Amino acid sequence: MKSNRLTLAESFTLESGLTITKPDISFTTYGELNKKADNAIVLCHHLTGNHIPYDANKKNNGWWNEIIGPKKAIDINKYFVVCSNVLGSCHGTTGPSSINKDTGQFYGMNFPAVTIRDMVSLQEILTRNLGIKKIQCVIGPSLGGMLAMEWGLMFSHYVNKVICLGAPLIQSSWAISWNDIAYLAIINDPSWNNGIYSSQPKNGLKLSRYPFLLTCSNPKKINLFQVNNSNPSKYIQHLTHSVQKELNKSADDFTHDANSILYLINAVNGHNIYRSRNDLKNQIDSSNVEFNFIGVSSDIIYPARDIMASLSDFRNAYYFTFDTPFGHNGILIDQKRVELFIRKIL
Repeated sequence: MKSNRLTLAESFTLESGLTITKPDISFTTYGELNKKADNAIVLCHHLTGNHIPYDANKKNNGWWNEIIGPKKAIDINKYFVVCSNVLGSCHGTTGPSSINKDTGQFYGMNFPAVTIRDMVSLQEILTRNLGIKKIQCVIGPSLGGMLAMEWGLMFSHYVNKVICLGAPLIQSSWAISWNDIAYLAIINDPSWNNGIYSSQPKNGLKLSRYPFLLTCSNPKKINLFQVNNSNPSKYIQHLTHSVQKELNKSADDFTHDANSILYLINAVNGHNIYRSRNDLKNQIDSSNVEFNFIGVSSDIIYPARDIMASLSDFRNAYYFTFDTPFGHNGILIDQKRVELFIRKIL
């Protein structure tokens, strides 16, 4: 594992036309690039993830430790694996918590809005800087799946396959509505202070975690928590039920930059592969990229049936349903089953 940071020598132009001066990209690589420079796999992380999907020494650090490594589906003895922190995040790649190199001040909410396609464009620059001539596969869960499908559309000459796990072609109003709860939780915390803070707005961040915890699970799993059937108190009490205690603890443990969450939510809410593409079906038909979509059987935020039903424009596509009781988060929790799917596709 090699963790690095690349600083671009030039400005990076966003879809909006705005520019970011010499952005930084934090990334990790595993394995070695072969002589033909064509054995690369690009991994794209989920919304609150980072650029460390695998850590052989600290198993709790890697978010896909059971899938990456020697003799695993993503075999680092066979592939050169690259994972970068996305633009707008807070794990080393330039985002709202970074210093604006033009002003010497933290960006905060003065950071320009970024899109999924902006994130992919910056990742592509990184891969070129690493000397990669051909990418065997781009793989990602959730937000990472949105990135993977844009990789396949934006750089079809450069990519052989993509694997999109638990990701829709278009962000739904249902998902946007849940994201808005998280967004409002942050901006209504007085400590957020319009994005100007010296310490994180903890209450807002904690509340913002709740919609993610609920929608990334599923009702059957949540209902496994026992309800407290004791006689009611004379006074209102919170945290009397086991599910309340578990959600409260999980939300308390959440660490991230608040402004970064807002920017990433905005990018995800704008995800739509049909945007500004008037002839997407013909573009897909003429592409040699193999698209692989994996829906999660118990996913309530991006239902598997909706993903499957949306694929009529994809000629060269394969669809799989991943059966797991863990909801949307199954793509991160149920890793041994995910590993089997990825092994089969690669």
